[in-house]
Amino acid sequence: MAEIGIVRAASAFEDFQTGLDAELNRARPNPTSVEADAVTERLLSRLRISPATIVDVTKVVEFFDVARNCIVHRSGRASPALAELSVSKDFQNALAKWPKRAGKWRVAIPSIIDGMPIEWQPRHAIMASDAFFKLAKLMDASLVTAVGELGIVKMAAHWCFLDENPVPCPAKKNVQTMVRQQLINRYFAADVEEGLIIGHLKSIKKWDACAKEYERRFPKGGLLRDQRKRAKG
Repeated sequence: MAEIGIVRAASAFEDFQTGLDAELNRARPNPTSVEADAVTERLLSRLRISPATIVDVTKVVEFFDVARNCIVHRSGRASPALAELSVSKDFQNALAKWPKRAGKWRVAIPSIIDGMPIEWQPRHAIMASDAFFKLAKLMDASLVTAVGELGIVKMAAHWCFLDENPVPCPAKKNVQTMVRQQLINRYFAADVEEGLIIGHLKSIKKWDACAKEYERRFPKGGLLRDQRKRAKG
C-alpha cells in the first residue's frame, strides 16, 4: 500500500506538470533557454522560480520521484541514483527542516542500499504526497502570475470551446456565461463579470472562434426548452 501511495502521488504530480506545461505553451509567456531533460527544472525556469530558493522541497520531490521509478521499474529495489540521493547533503538538510509532528516522532526514510528492496511505510507515502503538493502549489501560484488575468480567461475559453475534449459546463446560455462558469468551477475565480469576459476574449482575438464553436454546438441556443419558451413569451 505504501508503494502504491508513492506511485500515485508521483503520477499525479507528473499529470499536473503536463497540464501546466500545456497551459504555458498556449499562453506563451516566459520562454526558457534551459535545455533540461528534467521537466521540473524546465518548468521552474519558465515560471521564473529559482530552484535554490525552494531546494528543501525540490530535493524531497526528486527523492520520491526516483523512488517511484524504483518501485515501478525495479520491483522496489533501490537504484544507485536513489542510494546516492538518500545520503546527499541537500536531501539530508531538507529532511532536517521538514515539518514534524509533536512529540518524539521525527522524519526518517527507510534503509536504502543499492540493489536491495526498500521497506516503505505508509508515512513515506504521506510524505511523498505532501512534498509533491507543496511544489505543485508553488508552481500553480507562479503560473497564475505568469499568464495574468487575460491568460486565465484564455485558459477557461480553451477548455470551454477550443479543446478537442471540452470540459462539461452546466451553464450554456451564451459564450460569456460558459466561460464564467469555467472560471468559477475550474479556476475558482468568482469575481469576473461577463461583460469583462467578452472584452478580454476580443482583445486576445478568441471571441470569434468561441462564438463560432458555440453556434456549432448549440444551434438553437444554450437555453433549456422551458427557458426558450419564456424568452419567446
